[in-house]
Amino acid sequence: RHLQDTVQPDLRFEVACECGAGIGRVTKGMFLPLNFARCDIVEVSAELISQSPDYIGDLASRCKFYCTGLQDFAPKPSTYDVIWVQWCIGYLTDMECVRFLERMGASLREGGVVVIKDNTCESDAFVLDRDDS
Repeated sequence: RHLQDTVQPDLRFEVACECGAGIGRVTKGMFLPLNFARCDIVEVSAELISQSPDYIGDLASRCKFYCTGLQDFAPKPSTYDVIWVQWCIGYLTDMECVRFLERMGASLREGGVVVIKDNTCESDAFVLDRDDS
């Protein structure tokens, strides 16, 4: 509901892409209940994406599953209304991130949006977490 209330009025709710999807929680919990006709699920872990159809259940027939890293994901132009990128963009190098966002921008349909949800640091300094990547 919040997505519907905060984005431009010409946003269509037809085709979504969940990047770094894991088992597809955003697809199951948001995209499919918003009646997207199709959801593309992109996840680098074969183990996680193989669990997606069972996790999503009966509506998995409206999903396509892509086992690939974001640095290699290259959808067709003008495909998506919403692209959701959650907790994974920080694993790309700077240039991989730029190229990924360029490809995602080109894959948006007229009025589409890219949503990036990730953790940030409060300080201006670069923070390296040696214990967790």
